[in-house]
Amino acid sequence: MLRRFQLISIALCLTTLATVGVVTARSRQRGGQKAPDETSQIDANIRQAQTMRRIQQQLGASETEWQIIQPRLKRLMELSRQASRRTSSQGARSPKGQARGPSTRTSREPSGVQKALNDLRTLMSDPNPRPEQVSAKLVTLRRAKEIAKQRLAQARIELQLALNVHQEARLVLMGILE
Repeated sequence: MLRRFQLISIALCLTTLATVGVVTARSRQRGGQKAPDETSQIDANIRQAQTMRRIQQQLGASETEWQIIQPRLKRLMELSRQASRRTSSQGARSPKGQARGPSTRTSREPSGVQKALNDLRTLMSDPNPRPEQVSAKLVTLRRAKEIAKQRLAQARIELQLALNVHQEARLVLMGILE
């Protein structure tokens, strides 16, 4: 079991090194220009892999258990991010009104909440939006948020079903479960 974990860790390290090498080579081909979205996505993937490895260790999950837990945990974490977003990542404004950079998730389809927020933002960029249009967009946004909350609750239940009581307690202490 330990040997298998070591092999998986080595494979992840080699994959990371290869990915960094590809990004570096592409950067050099572009005359030193970095592709920010590409680099950000790679960094996010590395951080996610490290986080998952750390959680697996803290849970004391075997490889067999982890194959069941990890996809449920990833789904819960993604749904949690989607449900808690207050603004859309693309074209969003900071509190001081400055445009923020593009999301590192440009390749993913926007969530229902993100789409509803974008639609409302687009409508509100019109100096005189019609009240019935604004009301409709608000209803759509609130429905999307409610659906996101329901999906999140279901994902929590599905994850809890895959855990023993000690693993569940550890995830509660980590703030991943309630």
